[in-house]
Parts: sequence; C-alpha cells; structure tokens
Amino acid sequence: MASTLLDALEDALRRRLHQPLDLAELGPLSAEEQRAGALINELLTRLQAQQRRRVQVEAALLGDVDKLAQTLEHVAMGRFDTELPAMELSAMDTMRIGVEDMRHRLLQVHQALAEKVAELVERRDELHVQRDRAEIATQAKSAFLANMSHELRTPLNAILGLCELMLQTTLTAPQRDYVEKMQRSTYLLVGIISDVLDFSKIEQGKLQLDPGRFAIAKVLDDLGALFGDQIAREGLVLRVTVAPEVPSRLVGDELRLGQVLINLVGNAVKFTEHGEISVGVSLVSRDDERIVLRFEVRDTGIGIDPDVAEGLFEAFTQADGSTTRRYGGTGLGLSISKALVELMGGTLGVRSALGQGSCFHFTATFAPAGSEASDRPDAGASPAGPVGAGVASLRGISVLVAEDNRINQLVARRLLENGGARVEVVGSGVEALAALARASFDVVLMDVQMPGMDGLEATRRIRAGSGLPDGARLPAPRRRVPVIALTAHAQPEDRARCLAAGMDDYLSKPLSAASMIRAVLGVVGSGARDGDGAEP
Repeated sequence: MASTLLDALEDALRRRLHQPLDLAELGPLSAEEQRAGALINELLTRLQAQQRRRVQVEAALLGDVDKLAQTLEHVAMGRFDTELPAMELSAMDTMRIGVEDMRHRLLQVHQALAEKVAELVERRDELHVQRDRAEIATQAKSAFLANMSHELRTPLNAILGLCELMLQTTLTAPQRDYVEKMQRSTYLLVGIISDVLDFSKIEQGKLQLDPGRFAIAKVLDDLGALFGDQIAREGLVLRVTVAPEVPSRLVGDELRLGQVLINLVGNAVKFTEHGEISVGVSLVSRDDERIVLRFEVRDTGIGIDPDVAEGLFEAFTQADGSTTRRYGGTGLGLSISKALVELMGGTLGVRSALGQGSCFHFTATFAPAGSEASDRPDAGASPAGPVGAGVASLRGISVLVAEDNRINQLVARRLLENGGARVEVVGSGVEALAALARASFDVVLMDVQMPGMDGLEATRRIRAGSGLPDGARLPAPRRRVPVIALTAHAQPEDRARCLAAGMDDYLSKPLSAASMIRAVLGVVGSGARDGDGAEP
C-alpha cells in the first residue's frame, strides 16, 4: 500500500494537482499509512493555498503594471492630469507614490511652461503688431521723404538754373559774388536732401547698387567739374593721380562710386583752408572676375583727433559740436559713404592727426569691363573748365523739352539755347506726342512727373508709335528718338523705371547746363550736330 500512496503523491505533484488525496480510493491503509496520508494531504493543502496566492499576486502584479504603464503612456502624451489608481500590492503602491510625485512635478512644469508659452505668444503677437506699425511708419516716412525731395528739388532746380543763367550775363563783382554764394548754398541744400533720402534707405536695408559699364576717367572728371571752381576760389589745388595699371573701364555703380568720392572731396574742401587736395586711385588685386581698387582722398586741412576718428562713420556724428556750428553739415555723409563702400565689397577708413590733415581711404570691388580704352586721365590733371566753354557743341541739335513747371521750362530753354540748340517746349506728355507727330527732333528731354499723361507713359507710346492724339501714328524713325528723363526723384529705382519705360538716359534735378549737355551729346549721333538729324 505504501507504494500506492507514493505513486498517488508523485502523480499529483507531476500534474501540479495540489489537492488532498482521497485516501479511501487507495484501499485499506495501515494506521501508519493513514498518518502519512494525512501529512501528505496537509502538505498538498498548503501547496494549493500557496498556488492560489501566487496566482492572485501574479494577477495583481499584472494589473498594477498595466495601470502603471497606462498612466506613464498618458504622461508621455502630455496628459499630466491622469491620476494613477491605487495598487493592489503594497510594494507597487510604493512605486505608485513615486510615479504620482513625478507626475505632479511634470504637471507643474507643464503648467509653468504653458504659461510661459502663452506669455511668449502674446509677446510675439505684440511684436508683430509693433513691427507692422513700424513698417507702415517707415514706409510712410520714406514716401514722405521721397515726396518732399520731389517738391524741394523742383524749385531748387529753378533756383540753380536761374543762378546759372544769371552768371552767363554781365554782372558787377558784388552781384556775381551774391549769385555764386546763392548757387553754392542751394547745392548744399540739395546734398542734405540726398543724404536724408539715402540714410532712410540704409535704415530700411534697401540701399542697393545699380552696376553698369563706366570709365573711371569720367568719375574723376566729374569731380573736377563739380569742385573745380570752388577749389580755385578757395586758393586750393586739386590733384588727381591714377596708377597706370588701373583699368580704364569697369563694371560697377558709377553713380554710387562718384557719390562716395564727392562726399570725401567735399569734406576735404570744407575743412581745408590752405594747401591742396589729392585724389589717388591704385590697383589692389585683379583676376578674371574681380578688380579691387584703392581710393585715397588726402587734404592739408585741420585734421582729426585720432580718438574720435573712427566714430566719424556713425550717423549724425562729426568731430565735435563746434564742427557743425562752424562748417555745417548733417553728419550723414560719412555714414552713407561707409554703407556704400561696404555694398561695393570694400572698407572705409581714415588716418589723421590734428593740424596735419587727413587721408580717407577705401577699397571697392568691380568686375572687368572687357576691352580697355585709353581714356585714363593724366596724373595731376586739372579740373574741367567752366561749363560755358563747351556750350557751342549743341549747335545744330533740335531738342524737345516736355516740362510742366513754367520756371523750369524757361531754365531748360535758355540753358540749351545758350548752348546753340534749337528748342521747343511743351507742358505735358500729350503735347510731347503731338509735337513729335508734327516734326522730328534729335532728342527729347522728358519730365517724368507731369499732370495727365506722365513722362513714362508718353515714352512708352513714343516707342510703340501709337496712342497719339487724334489716332495718329509716329513714323518709325521718330519712335527711336532718344529720350532723356528729367525727374526730381533721385533714387536708383526711379532710374530703373525710366529705363524700363524705354528712356535712354536719366537726369536728376536740379539740372545744370553741363549735365544736360553731356546727356544730350551722349545720346545724339554726330549726324544731328552736322544739321542732318532733325527737321526744323
């Protein structure tokens, strides 16, 4: 029987059936076997209880782990308000407390972060509103300055033109002196207007270059023509030196390069009472794609304290307050020059000492212009002579002037006629088209801003040969007549609009006889000067 009892126990353990044995089924047992069977059943009962407990613990553990996993998943998704339910097991409940503490901390951090984000979004929206307002204000300021420039340049053109006409008449010495002073003061006012406009462009980040082919000689000749008379009156000497290896023709922004040189030479003239002013140009480097030149403007003037020299390139800055009171100026010229030089890929600097003069120097990068021409100015060349010396070169040229301002009509007519040109003046774009329908001209000087049909539209119709009064059409040769823009708007984009409309050249007011003569001769062929170009 003992073996039967052992076999039953072995079978129960093998099948993990922890249930008491039915001793009656095992047959008659001895007293000792019955005691052994009772002990076995007690053991199996305990094993059965432990098995049930293990199953319960495993189920509770799996449930707690699942709760914990779900809560952590919600937290990972940003749902920090998900509370972790109570755990079945005390050990897991300790972990639950830790997880809950972490969740609360994350919830606090999330709430603080959300508040900060909301604050930043609100601040961003405020900044966007302020930016939009600033942009609107800047645009309004720019439009105001552009309109003011136009409104100021139109009468200034009349003043300077009348001054030039008066200087071509017989005047007493005091009268000539008064007119020259008025002329110089007006040019200073024009310079201030230009500086304010350029500084506004710098503030907006809209200052741009307009590159094209040009001769370095022309830029330097223009300096001489502009400052020659003033330098002679002051008893100074202007020397221009160009190194022989400097290319005669380049690709770059001729007007902006000239503007920088005019600012620097103008300052040199302003602050020099005795001696000379020299302009030097040298080659720094050259390859197939880039040409780097160095420009120097030296003077023997009052000089600058080295401690304040570098600050001169900040806007509205001069050496000291007395400089503005004594010499005038806005303090914008050098700041604008610095910005222009940087646009040209260079740097602007100064070497100076009090009482020993100054040397302003800058580098600029250009592109090669291809074939060279022998139009380099001679070293030490003197400034160009008076404008009147070359006015006869317009003889035989017929000019149509379209200008709505009566005083400017008079100025343009007299300056051109004094140069020998035949001049007809009209007051609008429509009248200009009608005049071209009646007769041929060698060149048209077209004011851009006129009532009714402006100069841009009139030029477009000239090029198309249609849209004329009474449905007339221009003969093909007259559609190609050179048109030079006359405008009181002085920004590069204005020039671009004129060229896009079909104009051949661009003159910014105030005009001078010299600028008009150069422009006319630049677009009119030699046939017109021989009297073959236009019908009377």
